[in-house]
Amino acid sequence: MFERDYILRLIEQLTQVLSKILFSKGARNLDEAREIIRQAYPNMLGLDAGLIRSMTDREIISFLKITGSTQYERCLMIAELLKEEASVDELIHGESNEEAVVMYFDSLSLFLEAMINKDELMTERFIRDMETVLEKVSGFQIPSEILEKLFRFYEISGRYADAEDVMFELTESGDPSYLQKAEKFYIRLMEKPEEDLMHGNLPKEEVMEGLNRIKLLLKKDYR
Repeated sequence: MFERDYILRLIEQLTQVLSKILFSKGARNLDEAREIIRQAYPNMLGLDAGLIRSMTDREIISFLKITGSTQYERCLMIAELLKEEASVDELIHGESNEEAVVMYFDSLSLFLEAMINKDELMTERFIRDMETVLEKVSGFQIPSEILEKLFRFYEISGRYADAEDVMFELTESGDPSYLQKAEKFYIRLMEKPEEDLMHGNLPKEEVMEGLNRIKLLLKKDYR
């Protein structure tokens, strides 16, 4: 009950913050928008904005794990704030500037970290926001660690064809461990009802083809 009340309160606060940021961006008052974001960290999360911005996504995740039981809720809120800060940075310095891209990547990682570890956070709203960030970085090479999270997100949410696409991208990295993970992925799918697979745009016939293809690659790899 406590955690549910906490996330509902966070979402309400986030909605208010995002509304203020949107108004400031619309008025081209970008310094004010940045200040709203900076103040949201202590006001919403009890965290120092400077500390969070000095960390990588991995460091933020590790930090949140040792600072309380609501780590995934806070992870999601930080993802939202980084997304907004990146959008403000784009307005100031132009699209695809390095600072904004780094923030978008961190935001994407944190969105996925929260949603793949806590099902109730996988809401339509947060999925939409995550996909907005994903679109922002689509022209860049996404690190394997984030691709793995994206793969898990797609599989958990039943988007099997999308999961397969990401798994193909991972196997092309040359790391043989991804071939083993791909084989396990297809084996898991073979156990799914045909209806679920069709809903995920990956019929069982294609699953079998994918599994056979991976088995052949694994045989070649172990020769």
